[in-house]
Amino acid sequence: MIFPPGRPILVLLIFAIAGGAALLTLQPTRPPSDQVLWVFDPSHADTYQLPSGPQPALTTLYRTQTGRPVSIRMMASRALDARLLSLILSNTTGPQVPDLVEIEIGSVGKYFRASPEHSGLLPLDDFVRSDPATAQLLPARLATWTSGGHLLGIPRDVHPVSITYRKDLFDAANVDLPACKNWNQFQDACLRFQQYWQHQGTPRRAMQLARWNASDLMIMLYQQRINLIDSSGTLQLADPRVAKTLAFYATLVTGARSIAAPASANADLAIRDLADGHSAAMLTPDWQIASLRSAAPDLAGKLRMMPLPRFSPTDAPTASWGGTMVAIPRNCRDPQASWQLLRALQLSPEAAKARLAHSSILPAIQSAWADPAYDAPDPFFAGQPVGRLYTQLAAQLPAQYISPYSLLLSQTLSAVLSQAQRDLESNARDPLEPRIQDQLNAAQTKLARVLQFAQDKP
Repeated sequence: MIFPPGRPILVLLIFAIAGGAALLTLQPTRPPSDQVLWVFDPSHADTYQLPSGPQPALTTLYRTQTGRPVSIRMMASRALDARLLSLILSNTTGPQVPDLVEIEIGSVGKYFRASPEHSGLLPLDDFVRSDPATAQLLPARLATWTSGGHLLGIPRDVHPVSITYRKDLFDAANVDLPACKNWNQFQDACLRFQQYWQHQGTPRRAMQLARWNASDLMIMLYQQRINLIDSSGTLQLADPRVAKTLAFYATLVTGARSIAAPASANADLAIRDLADGHSAAMLTPDWQIASLRSAAPDLAGKLRMMPLPRFSPTDAPTASWGGTMVAIPRNCRDPQASWQLLRALQLSPEAAKARLAHSSILPAIQSAWADPAYDAPDPFFAGQPVGRLYTQLAAQLPAQYISPYSLLLSQTLSAVLSQAQRDLESNARDPLEPRIQDQLNAAQTKLARVLQFAQDKP
């Protein structure tokens, strides 16, 4: 039996079919004229279904313009994956298949295993070439959702990352954090901050950074335009810049020059840690701003935002964290009608207005960033127009590539980071970077064999 995505996930997908088939039988039927979009996030659903001031909901506008009702189906990301994979593998057609589906970046790798001609998602290249509405899509974001040279989803977002910090606490320590233009200066400034508060008898850590996973480290790699696997599928884990960045990052979270408080996996707890002053800065993609406002209203007026420091002048002052693409299942009933729905919900001026009304998430349509609303002073950030800062960062976003092996590479990097911290704590006098480079070289050699085996297998 030929299974294009590869045998390593065949057994998993068989279970997905069995479980997903049972779930599919519970779905309500829909009239032939209805269109359906599957989403996994309530805020996404609100953007489509709720009015935006005087503007009716996007789904209402679409029905008025086309006569076609639209249903937004909310489900957890794992359930969505199970259902969609079941539909793809069983080659199901008809009303059970959604017209559009949102896929989160952590899930998309499994859909990229197959070659584009065998993918369960419809390549969108022809639509993009022929539709002027796509001309303003951010190229760096299109790269994320491209596999095998074909675009398999339209980016819903950009998710540029900034640093949000407690200006009141840094001012008290006489530390001008935005004056730091590179990461070494930033680390030195944060150490001065910690020393000041230690002398005041109120120890504080300067910044929240992940210690036992590579999520924050990946942001620093992306801003240097380093992808652990590039657009051609070539491994870059052994790139010397990866070892150098990892060695530096280890000093941020371990040892005498550590500036980090461990970042909580719970977003609300991490925000409360900032509000209570136990830490004073954190990485903030645009999607996190809404959580800051809701979880810590007492932070209003105390916060400011800044771009990321750089390692070299050619680095980007930002990178992307997270993301969602909107895809058309290959076996949907009417691909052209699906594209028209996607166009209305993602690419239209009305969609841009709805995004501004219901979310702090920046759309991937660059022309939408010209809206004067992004210049509005934000009282939560003491009048700083953080919306405009995000658009300026988004314009400099480096490309981020996703592959079926992205999760495995991230896990490998996390393991090397953990070992680097143990080495730093036990033998801080020995050079750390050469040991990290040896580990990354060995890991790349091993992973290259794994990838070759997966590609050779039918």
